[in-house]
Amino acid sequence: MLYNFQIDGDKLTGTAKTPKGDMPIEDGKITGDSFKFTVSIEDIHIAHTGKFYGDSVGVDIEANGSKVHSTLKRAQQP
Repeated sequence: MLYNFQIDGDKLTGTAKTPKGDMPIEDGKITGDSFKFTVSIEDIHIAHTGKFYGDSVGVDIEANGSKVHSTLKRAQQP
């Protein structure tokens, strides 16, 4: 998974890299150190909720009744 987050106050935008290409982050909202947003691929809406930590992001991803937890790390610059 590759996400490009952009934060402006309590608004979360950006993109998610998917097999169908880069998709926009929709309905992104930040409350304290928690966040939520949706990524839509065709007719599938994938809900994301999570929490920012110092060096990582914990995220729960839910689609079609299935839920997966993942830990995201910042990409290393070359």
